[in-house]
Amino acid sequence: RYFTLWQSDVDDYTYADKAAGCYREAIRQDSTNCDLYYNLAVVYYNKAVFKYRKIGPETDIFEVITVQMEGVELFKTKALPA
Repeated sequence: RYFTLWQSDVDDYTYADKAAGCYREAIRQDSTNCDLYYNLAVVYYNKAVFKYRKIGPETDIFEVITVQMEGVELFKTKALPA
């Protein structure tokens, strides 16, 4: 439910963080459920994608670099390990 609520306002990470927390707690209870790991990875992947989608032709190059670095960090340290 948190993931669905987040989709209504992707700039507010409150629901994304709550969804990730629920998935982490569920994984703690059942570490053999592959769907939980997948859904956790999707949360972090989408956080990065929504950051990238904000980039437009008028975005300053330094802001683009910052967004790219944040996205890579989410992919490498959060989404891929899950």
